[in-house]
Amino acid sequence: MNAIINVQDFVQVKNSQTITTSEFIAQAFNKRHDNVLQSIDNLLADIDPAFAAQNFRETEISTQNNLGFTVKNRAYELTKDGFMLLVMGFTGKAALAIKIAYIQAFNKMAEMLSGFHLQAQTTPDERKPLRDAVFALAAQYGLAYSTAYKMVHQRFNVESIDMLPAEQIPAAVAYVHH
Repeated sequence: MNAIINVQDFVQVKNSQTITTSEFIAQAFNKRHDNVLQSIDNLLADIDPAFAAQNFRETEISTQNNLGFTVKNRAYELTKDGFMLLVMGFTGKAALAIKIAYIQAFNKMAEMLSGFHLQAQTTPDERKPLRDAVFALAAQYGLAYSTAYKMVHQRFNVESIDMLPAEQIPAAVAYVHH
């Protein structure tokens, strides 16, 4: 049996970490969500609290009940390690195929995430001219540093200047001085 797991649906990036949810696990393994929650609760009672805190995060999901009303239900976000620990107990050919597909999905998402960070990283020395220009701009116009940096982030579509490729630093410095 060959299980197909859509990375975008079942494995997500949250706070720079690849995760899945108890709801997605229930769907993929064709189990009731409350049964998956019970399995997680049983695991959490028996494992080291530090491991639990790193790999299982309780959250809420919104679903519609039979009457069409939106209700909030308890759920968990699981890292790859949390997922692996939970589903080790699931058995059968279908479960095995889904476990493999999930592992591949986690690995693909982690690869995409790490490739993005490696591609755009710059060193503090490479960023120094831009930092100096931003500080000068902030001082000249009485701007908060965060406001001056935000202009660069928006113009070059990056979350922070350390994500700016080295070859774009001179253009960013010119932009700040313009």
